[in-house]
Amino acid sequence: VGRLDRNTTGLILLTNDGDLANRLMHPSYKVRKVYDVETDRMLTDEELGKIRTGIPLEDGPARAYRISRHPQYLNVVTLSMHEGRNRIVRRMMETLGVEVLSLDRVGYGPLQKKGLRVGRWRNLRKSEINELRKMVRLLSMDHLSRS
Repeated sequence: VGRLDRNTTGLILLTNDGDLANRLMHPSYKVRKVYDVETDRMLTDEELGKIRTGIPLEDGPARAYRISRHPQYLNVVTLSMHEGRNRIVRRMMETLGVEVLSLDRVGYGPLQKKGLRVGRWRNLRKSEINELRKMVRLLSMDHLSRS
C-alpha cells in the first residue's frame, strides 16, 4: 500500500487484505500522507503559499493541506497531503524550480515512522489495524472475528 519511488524512503504498508489496500489508496478516502522534504534551499513564503493553494501539474492541481518548516533545518519542510499520485511531491517541487535532496514518508494515515530505522519493519498492533479499517469505513477485526 502506498508505493514509493526508488529515491524515496519511508513508510510502506504490506497487507494481504485487498479491500483495505484498495481503500487506503483510493483518493476518495483522503488518507493522510506526511513527508519530510529536504530541498536544495529554504523555500520562500511565496512558494509555501503555492504549495498550500495548489500547484498545477499535467494530471491536475496538487496541494498540501498542511506545511511546516523544520525547527532546526531551514531547508526541510513537512508536507501533509491526501493525494498519492506518482511522484507528486517531487513534481510539485520541480514545478517551483526546487531540487529535492531527500524525501521521506514519515506518516501514513494514523501510523508514524518514529523509531523505525531504514530497512526495518514491524507488525501492526490490532488497534492500529482497526484504526486503519475504521478510517476507510471497513468493519474492525474484532467485528469480523465474531461473524
